[in-house]
Amino acid sequence: MRYELTPTSSGQVHLVLIHTFDQREEAPDYASGWHLCLSALVGRLDGRDVPAVAGNVARDYGWQALRDDYAEHLS
Repeated sequence: MRYELTPTSSGQVHLVLIHTFDQREEAPDYASGWHLCLSALVGRLDGRDVPAVAGNVARDYGWQALRDDYAEHLS
């Protein structure tokens, strides 16, 4: 894993997350997981009380639909 943080002209920070793995078929799983994790991070940074969204709990927050969308886009 590699993170790149770059300041923007508007005073924000641009994040690039690079996740390298061996099994291409796992890409939709990882993408949907990161999608939920980063959405939760944004919520926390905005001051909202966001529950931990990990493991099987992620399915309650739309993981499967995200996974299906990523599978379609990454195939």
